Amino acid sequence: MNRKILATAAMCAAAAIGVTGCGDDKAKGPAGPAASATPSPTPTPEPFAGMTPDQIADKALDTTKAANSLKAKGSSIEKGEKTPTDFDVAVAANGDCEGTATMKGANATVRKVGTTGYMKGDAKLWDTVLKEDNVPAAQRTTVVELLKGRWVKVPADDAGEEDFCDTDDLTQPAEKQKSGLTKGANAEVGGKRTVVLSKTTPAGETVTFHVAAEGEPYLLKFSVEGGKDPRWVEFREFNAPVTVTAPSADETVDPDKLRG
Repeated sequence: MNRKILATAAMCAAAAIGVTGCGDDKAKGPAGPAASATPSPTPTPEPFAGMTPDQIADKALDTTKAANSLKAKGSSIEKGEKTPTDFDVAVAANGDCEGTATMKGANATVRKVGTTGYMKGDAKLWDTVLKEDNVPAAQRTTVVELLKGRWVKVPADDAGEEDFCDTDDLTQPAEKQKSGLTKGANAEVGGKRTVVLSKTTPAGETVTFHVAAEGEPYLLKFSVEGGKDPRWVEFREFNAPVTVTAPSADETVDPDKLRG
């Protein structure tokens, strides 16, 4: 989940009522419970015969990115952060998406329709984001009240460099770790049998890929344990219909219109 989008939404709404400037904030990443896998109880024929572990990982990533739609949930702790950010999103074939995110105990619901993002956060989320940008308490209260129960429209140009509604961005951490892998014992993720590929990086991180062993070779789970950037993400419900609609105008705060 991209914290930059959260910060932009709050700061733009604040700027619209003259509280602060509408500027970028450094993105903070999703957070990381360790991946869990249940060993497969019965041996089955070897999938991916003749392929190296690196080739399997590459094929899994290509297949996953080629899906018309998917759902993804995950968590990670970015460098410099102490708490995780968790997300659960559905991404449509056209790039629209909707889902939820939790950051530092605060919650947000997000939607993206076309090039426009929408964010609805609880009071703790908006207060936390504004506090980190040194907005005084009285002004934070004003903005939080303005945003209560409402969606904030995020300008297309401020949507952030890392987009959790983009399958390429969701799989980018795995792309960076898809070489030097070894194959271990098969396991299961979400009740589906997986081929397990892993490695230990020079930084001491344990990197693990779970690739579907039956049907299309989707990447079902990717995790990094240890190190300074722990994370995990699971992919599911490939090619299922996903329809996302924009919030109505009367429940949306549009910073551009507030600036008037």
